[in-house]
Amino acid sequence: MERLRDPQPEDVTLPAATDRYLRQNPGDTEVREARERLPELDQSE
Repeated sequence: MERLRDPQPEDVTLPAATDRYLRQNPGDTEVREARERLPELDQSE
């Protein structure tokens, strides 16, 4: 949760870790809302 409160640009594993957590805990609205604020994993243009 701490990482979600203050995500850093170099923390590229955070979106994937959050997605994995949400697969196991789909009812966690706090994490789901934080995940929606994170950039997508694929940022290719």
